[in-house]
Amino acid sequence: MRYLFIFSILCGYATIASAQTTGFSTQNLGNILNASGYELSLLEAKESTKGARFFLSKWLKGTVTAIDGTLVKNDSVLYYFDKISYNLYYTYDHKRTMKVENKNIRSFILQDGNINHSFKRMELIKPIVFFETLVENTTKYSLYKETATEYKKADYMNHGMYESGNRFDQYIDNFRYYIVLPGEKAYKPISFKKKSLEEVFDGSDAIFNPYFSKHKREPIDEDFLISLVNHLNTGS
Repeated sequence: MRYLFIFSILCGYATIASAQTTGFSTQNLGNILNASGYELSLLEAKESTKGARFFLSKWLKGTVTAIDGTLVKNDSVLYYFDKISYNLYYTYDHKRTMKVENKNIRSFILQDGNINHSFKRMELIKPIVFFETLVENTTKYSLYKETATEYKKADYMNHGMYESGNRFDQYIDNFRYYIVLPGEKAYKPISFKKKSLEEVFDGSDAIFNPYFSKHKREPIDEDFLISLVNHLNTGS
């Protein structure tokens, strides 16, 4: 029987919802990156780089739920979430940086001031991705967001008569949204188009149509989707 020591190894103490867990060892916890020198460069983008590899590009407080449901919380630990590899990095002294294997994480919450950003693994959709939870309801509709970030190197070329490409490296975010249907056994991708909404929420016309008519002048964006799903879930 093993006992959870993810952060007690680092800090000497931890607030843990359940003491017993499995699947963690010093190897699984990650590597002390500054000891080997490898990967520290990932945390420091060049000034000329556009966009960001890491979520909000800063260390954040948070909590982690292990794959077995064990909750780990320690206010001394700060996190960095990699949007490309979906790895979660953490530090407790800004000197040593650890990488947790994402396969051992079920979900985590990053705290940006008074705003909590909740991420979870969705086996139903894509097992290796952490989705941001926008609306969650176990008996009705849930809305999740996938951020797929790609890295594009500078590709500037001077062809004499004309120029092409960019002089800077950049990280480009691509957002995809998914609705998990009531019962949590099926899902549908959804986009910012009325036709997509109609296809996903087919059968909810009595609620969907009046809402859409009332808000037809509003742009269909992330806020619109969140409001719509909450409306459909409450039926009012």
